[in-house]
Amino acid sequence: MWDLIKLKDENGIGTVEGNEVFQKQDESFFENQVWLSSEEAARYLRRSVGQVRNMVHRRQLGYRKFCRRLYYRRTDLERVIETSIKGGF
Repeated sequence: MWDLIKLKDENGIGTVEGNEVFQKQDESFFENQVWLSSEEAARYLRRSVGQVRNMVHRRQLGYRKFCRRLYYRRTDLERVIETSIKGGF
């Protein structure tokens, strides 16, 4: 499904699956962001925008409203992930 993409790294040219490239781009994008839009928050949580809105409605996720748009702190999104551990160790 994903084509192999050739990337230059410090050791020369290597091949990486396309999905890994997008994941690395997403990680570097979110590192510098403090406030994320609904679409960005959904991508960060790997959920749909509708699921993010449901979390807001259920008061599981805090937000700020600016110019009729909702924004979320990245630290709040990380907290949601950390506190949602079920089962396991």
